[in-house]
Amino acid sequence: MKMNLKRAITAYERSTPSTREMWPELQAFADNVNNGTWNYKGDSTEHSGPMAQELEAVPAFEATVHDTPEGKIVDTEAAVLPLIGIVADLTKKSLMEGDKDAQ
Repeated sequence: MKMNLKRAITAYERSTPSTREMWPELQAFADNVNNGTWNYKGDSTEHSGPMAQELEAVPAFEATVHDTPEGKIVDTEAAVLPLIGIVADLTKKSLMEGDKDAQ
């Protein structure tokens, strides 16, 4: 079965606050993380994805952010497992919403 991530996110956004309490990491992720483009100070190279400061605000990802003399960086290898967990939660939520729609 092909997972439609946009559908899962939409279902999550439409869920009630009591339902959202079942997925606190999803709520923290939704509240703090944005996908965008940005530049480091003094660097004209455009980067895309969430910023380290945003990920640091999500408990599952705070250990993946490290301070360096140049600024905060994300250990992308360490971020994979929490991300897989969030995808799993979104998948479960989407399937639960699909079950409700079928009734």
